[in-house]
Amino acid sequence: MSSSPSDPRRELAADPDDPEAAARHRAELRRRSSKDHFAVIACVHGNLPALEAVFADIDRREILRVVCLGDIVGIGPNPVECVDLVFERC
Repeated sequence: MSSSPSDPRRELAADPDDPEAAARHRAELRRRSSKDHFAVIACVHGNLPALEAVFADIDRREILRVVCLGDIVGIGPNPVECVDLVFERC
């Protein structure tokens, strides 16, 4: 994918090891995006490895908006981590 100065998805300076900088980076990309693409997630049920894989795929596809329909916690082993990640990314 080529990137031009007017491309809203062009890379901004962000430290990948700083979660707050990464969140600000994603927020800025969302603000600049003129695309109407979005991802919808649901039924996470505390499954952190699966949620991380889904977000990795969302990032690979350069989708900037994510909507969560619910069921973040439940039977899985990582409910707190899943809630934190969903609140950060959705």
